[in-house]
Amino acid sequence: MKVRKTHRLIVTLLIACSSLTGFGQKYPVYVSTQLTPPYSLSLSDYAALGSQKLVVTIQVTDVTVTNLPVRLHLKLETMTGVTIETVPNITTLPIYLTGGEARMLFGNDLADYFNINNLTFKGYTKEAYHRTGQLPEGRYRFSVEARHVMTGRPISNQGAAIAWIALGKPPELKTPEENVEMGQIQGMPLTFSWHPSNVGASGVSVQYKFELWEMRVPGISPYVVAASMPSFYTTTQSHNTLIINPAEHFFEPGMTYAWRVTASDVFGNISFAQGGHSLIRTFTYQCKCDPVSNVKIERTGQKATLRWQAAANHTAFKVEMANPVSGYSKLHENIYNNQFTTGTMDAGKTYQLRVQAICNANEKNPSPFSGWQSVTVPVPPKVEDFCPDCVCGAENKPLPITKAPLRTDLQKGDTLIDPRDGGSRYILQSATAQGDGTYKGLFLFWIEIWNAKILCEYTDLTVNTDNQILRMNWKSVANPHALLDVEAAKAEIEKVAEAIHTLTEEDEKPNSVNTTNSVLPQDDVPVPFAMPENPVADISTPGIVVITDENGENPHTVEMPKNEDGTTKLPAAIQDKAGKTYQVDKQGNVTQTENVAQEKANYATPKEITVTEEEIEQFKNQIIKELVEDIKSKIDINAYSGTNKKYLEGAIKNTEFIIKNTNFVTYSWLGATGWYADGKLYIMYTGNETIGDVKVTLFHEYLHCINYLYKIFPYRYIDEEKRFYFTKEDDCYSFKKPTIEKIYNIFQSTLNNRLLSEDWDDEYINLTEKQKQEVLAYKEKNKDEYDKEECKSGTYTPSNYYRDELDVYEICFKLDGILFDMSEIKKSLYRNNVSNYEMYKKLSIDYESKNNINEMGYETK
Repeated sequence: MKVRKTHRLIVTLLIACSSLTGFGQKYPVYVSTQLTPPYSLSLSDYAALGSQKLVVTIQVTDVTVTNLPVRLHLKLETMTGVTIETVPNITTLPIYLTGGEARMLFGNDLADYFNINNLTFKGYTKEAYHRTGQLPEGRYRFSVEARHVMTGRPISNQGAAIAWIALGKPPELKTPEENVEMGQIQGMPLTFSWHPSNVGASGVSVQYKFELWEMRVPGISPYVVAASMPSFYTTTQSHNTLIINPAEHFFEPGMTYAWRVTASDVFGNISFAQGGHSLIRTFTYQCKCDPVSNVKIERTGQKATLRWQAAANHTAFKVEMANPVSGYSKLHENIYNNQFTTGTMDAGKTYQLRVQAICNANEKNPSPFSGWQSVTVPVPPKVEDFCPDCVCGAENKPLPITKAPLRTDLQKGDTLIDPRDGGSRYILQSATAQGDGTYKGLFLFWIEIWNAKILCEYTDLTVNTDNQILRMNWKSVANPHALLDVEAAKAEIEKVAEAIHTLTEEDEKPNSVNTTNSVLPQDDVPVPFAMPENPVADISTPGIVVITDENGENPHTVEMPKNEDGTTKLPAAIQDKAGKTYQVDKQGNVTQTENVAQEKANYATPKEITVTEEEIEQFKNQIIKELVEDIKSKIDINAYSGTNKKYLEGAIKNTEFIIKNTNFVTYSWLGATGWYADGKLYIMYTGNETIGDVKVTLFHEYLHCINYLYKIFPYRYIDEEKRFYFTKEDDCYSFKKPTIEKIYNIFQSTLNNRLLSEDWDDEYINLTEKQKQEVLAYKEKNKDEYDKEECKSGTYTPSNYYRDELDVYEICFKLDGILFDMSEIKKSLYRNNVSNYEMYKKLSIDYESKNNINEMGYETK
């Protein structure tokens, strides 16, 4: 039985072998192959699940075949001699075929045949493939045949497919280079270019995708931004040059942008290395900011004026002033004219000045500084130098008058000499041009015997550039006889000694800023001591205020005026020996004020209304008519640039607003003047104000309305609830240490046994000395915590608020004498406000830079 079975098996194999031999080139199995683009040089791509890059179709043409076990033989060949084929002893599951059957294989079905361990390499090594992850580029012939599993003999044709396989090269970027500035000429289009991608084959249509991203967070890689953020701008095109108009896409000055180009085959037949992505480059969109030109300096007395020529896109300037010998250096910002005048400089010293421009109102886009300009202030000659015979009792001899040209830039602080009386000196306190080189105003007549100055009024003054008075009419503001004989002068000096001392001290301290007035109202009290940094007042004793420092030490007793009922007359102002003015309120709070005496004298006391309603209405109509006509006819818009020009252009176009929306009111406090939320202008007028002051007030508030209409410096217009906007609080705004009141507030909230009632504002003034000492001890113990809590609320006003205010003040100063004539009091208040606003603006900018808040008060992160 066993012999028969063995015999039968041998006979069957012989029949099968003879049958296969008899096929010749006509096989029982037909194999066809198909390559599907995009073609790949990575073997694993052909064996990926679902991949149809190579599709093998097996057709069994012999219907008598049943369960015939076969395996495939794969062979890849190039014209350059690279051959990769299946190893003879590959281990894989057989494929069983039956007559008439058609089988399609792809993707995971072919995984064993594309496994690098089941392939032999010739002309290209496995190591090279492992290293590069891909085959060499070239024309490939993919052939597949079916072989009998047991004998290894072919039982099918070689199904072949041919394709040129190469990876397209990503674009190489040409221009712009990495990290350059673009858009330096405002309004000019931006041009981007790259080299065309090389695909190594003909008939391929390549397209390019251009992408642009904003780099809003410094230090983040552009590749991270490209992978995680949507693009700022995207377009696809076939050519390799792109031109973008920045205005159409709202490019932001100072912003850094990243860009790349991605290549792809329109029909999908070619794969690209790196996904077709180019490298990523960055650039900064920044208009070119050229330095100023034609810089000149001119000295007049102990002051100097630096002048320069600005470019069209210069909107502001900074001037640095330095004394190299002493090390003094100061940067003056927010200059909008093409000139800068120094304060009084020290005689005998050399100063250097240079100017830097800000372009397009973008402080991140400054120009280079100009070269240094030097100016030396000569030492003024002593009396004996130009008048050796000038002794007490001797007659002053005339000096020669030079033929220098007239000065046309007189200003406060200039010192003039009269050559006719031997060189007497006159210190200008104000200078108003009368035309044709003549001036009027006030000066101090310097009586050198007592080193004293007498305030005088002058008109028709002409002065040459050597500061010699050529012509002048003048008289004493006080006692005219003081200028005629020595005794009267001496009596005048003694009568106004305090004012003379203040004025002398101011003039003898160059570059100082006097923030108080020389004359105090009757209720204000001068004291012979300097106020401590954070003064505290004890007002518990009627008619007495005890001033101490924040620790309750170094007490000073001040006698104060009383009310009729014997209580202390509060609020009141105290001026210390340094000339600083402080206000003590009814709760004993002490705050430093600036020009408080002047403001109280002019605004705090209710003014008597001296006009009827009909007269107010008539006056209003007259003022509005004059101002509107002057705005339209007297403003030379070409004389302005930057934001100044924007304000005035808006002012000229919207004068109808003044006519329709102005109300005159008779409130007694300055707060009655302003632009209110109802869109109306409210201007104070009681009949006591000068026409010029009313006009400038109306024009001032009108400009704020123009800012609202045109959003030149937007700061309070939209999304109020989404941004940080606080009102000013002096303690926090000037970054002072907490006052004792604030300390006590925390102290009484922290302790279990509260020392104060809920209404602690009233009870605080009655604290015992022991309780105050407990407060101070508590503060000292928790000093570090107080340092951390300082200004924790972060109260501040956006810096654009102050930019608006400073622009409006500057424009009003420029138009003084053109649209209106401000009184000296009004000018003094304006100058003081400008000084304050410049300080507050700097504090706002510092706060914004430290807290990721922009100039409009919005959080940026």
